[in-house]
Amino acid sequence: MKPPPLYWTKVKSDRQDINLWCWGWSDLSLEDARQKGRDRCDRALARWDETRSLDDYPYDVSRPLREKAIEQWDRKDGSIQALVTINSYGCRVLNSADVMFVDVDLPCPDSYRALLAANPGCLGWLFASKKETMEADFKALMAEKEASALARLEALVTRVPGIGARAYRTRAGLRYLMTHAPVDPLDENSSRMMEELDADPCYIKLCRAQESFRARLTPKPWRCGLPRFPHRYPWDTQQEREVDGWMATYETTARGFATCELKGHYGNPEIHPELTRTIAFHDKVTRAESGLSLA
Repeated sequence: MKPPPLYWTKVKSDRQDINLWCWGWSDLSLEDARQKGRDRCDRALARWDETRSLDDYPYDVSRPLREKAIEQWDRKDGSIQALVTINSYGCRVLNSADVMFVDVDLPCPDSYRALLAANPGCLGWLFASKKETMEADFKALMAEKEASALARLEALVTRVPGIGARAYRTRAGLRYLMTHAPVDPLDENSSRMMEELDADPCYIKLCRAQESFRARLTPKPWRCGLPRFPHRYPWDTQQEREVDGWMATYETTARGFATCELKGHYGNPEIHPELTRTIAFHDKVTRAESGLSLA
């Protein structure tokens, strides 16, 4: 796993017929990042000339995450074991080179989501009966989906001897943390395991591209009633001041919420000693055993 690049810059195409910007990045210098940005612009323009479309520009597996690293710890050989970064909406994210995280979404029914969107908060006496019925149906459906997902996890740890996993409840689904051994994100077996557990295909692709597994550590700000994150990284001096102010409010508010809740351990109960630090850090920062509301 590599740390995020040191230098980022946004490059605008010289072409007059299309308004195109591309990011460039480098560990060498700002000028090297600028040249890479120009090269990416050239490739994008070539695609535009060929297809007159940029909507389906191919997934660039060489593109690093545009996130600020705020914490890092290394293995004894000097390689990176884990990084904590700030993602595009202000949450802290754990990027691990050897602890497999698998998030499984349990979608909210469209009718329930639409009702809540149309009538946020208290729906009033007119909607009370309908709300209670829909909430009961929603909880029953979520329980069914959760049981089905956990059955897949149970089947995996039963079928493959030695595998162990911690299961957590998140606001919108489940999170699994494999505890039996370090896992290589580039190993085909790890991809197959994530597929078997019904992980998002885009997440599986991202793990291979970034050579790491990712887990959000802190609550989503809009679930805490906070405004959106002011600026995507990298930041200039003024933007960084605004980000610092936002982060101070966010960190204070987020203390009242948990990111996930520990449900139990499946399969092999032993935790590999090389993973204990990452797992303990994850559980502490996510407040997985706090009993707080999930966000």
